Amino acid sequence: MWIHDWLCSHCNYDTRSSTNYHGPETMVTSPYKGVCDSYSKAYKLMAEAAGLQCERVTSYTICHAWNEVLLDGQWYELDATWDDTKYTSRGYCHLYCLVNDTLMSADHSGQTLYYPCTAMADNYYLREGYADTWLSLRQSGINKLFSVASDSASFTVKLLTKDGPWDISLANRTDIITACLAQLLNDTDFTLNPSAILRLSVSASGNKLSFSWTLRNDLELPAGLTVIPAETFRNCGTALITVPDGVTAIGAYAFADNESLLGVYLPASVTAIDETAFSGSDNAVIYCPASAAAVIAFGEAQGITVEIQ
Repeated sequence: MWIHDWLCSHCNYDTRSSTNYHGPETMVTSPYKGVCDSYSKAYKLMAEAAGLQCERVTSYTICHAWNEVLLDGQWYELDATWDDTKYTSRGYCHLYCLVNDTLMSADHSGQTLYYPCTAMADNYYLREGYADTWLSLRQSGINKLFSVASDSASFTVKLLTKDGPWDISLANRTDIITACLAQLLNDTDFTLNPSAILRLSVSASGNKLSFSWTLRNDLELPAGLTVIPAETFRNCGTALITVPDGVTAIGAYAFADNESLLGVYLPASVTAIDETAFSGSDNAVIYCPASAAAVIAFGEAQGITVEIQ
C-alpha cells in the first residue's frame, strides 16, 4: 500500500511525452515523471526491494502496463497509473489498489497474467475500514428492509456515488466498491429479533448489491422451565437459543464452549446467572428486555454484549 501511495503522491503522469521512453529511474528520482510503463517498472522495483514478489502485466490491446503482487500468500492486481489522477485535479485514489482479476478485467483487457488473482481480503477499501464504515451507516436501514420482508426473500440496494466514506468521486467504477461490500456483508450477521439471525448471500453487479436470505430459527425452549441446568447447551453447536419467560436461573457452563453460538435471548424473569455460563462462547450476544436488570448487570460484569429487545 505504501509503495502505491508513494508513487501516486510523488510522481506525475507525463501527458506530453507518452511516446518517449521513461524508465523506473525517472519515477524515483527527478523529474518524477513517466507513463504506465514507468509506473509499473518502478512499482516492481520498489516492491522487490521491500521483499515482495511482484510481476508486471502488459496489454497491447489497451497499450498499458500495471502490476500483480503477492501479499499474505494471495495474488492481487494493482494499477498505480490509473490511480494517479492528479492530472485530472482529483488527487489520487485507490480504485485499482489490490483487486481481483474479475474487477480489473472490467476495463483492462488483452493482458496475460503470471498468476491468477482471486483474492480481495487485502483490498484497500476492506483493509482500511471504508466498507465497515459504510455498513455501520447503512445497517439500520438494511435491517428495516429485512423486518418487513417474508422469511425467504431478496432485494437490491443501489450504491450511489455519494455514499461515503469513499475517497473517490468516480462513478464509473462503483463495481469495485460493491464487490468489497459484498465480501464484507457475506461475513456479517444481521439480527432481526431474538429468534431469527441471518447469514446473507450477497452478490455485486455494477453499482447494485443484491441480497437474498432465509431466516434461521434455531432453538426455542418450551414454556414451563424454571432453570437451565449446568452444561445443558455446552458445545451444542446451536447458533441461537431462546429461553422462555419463567426461567429464573442459569447454571454453570450452561451455554459454554460454543464457537457457533451467536445469540441467547434471556427473559426478565432470570435473576441468577452463573459467571461461567457463557465461558468460551466468545461470539455470543445476549438479547433481553429492558426490564431484565439481572441479565444486563451480568453482561456488563462479564464483558458480554447485551442488546435490548
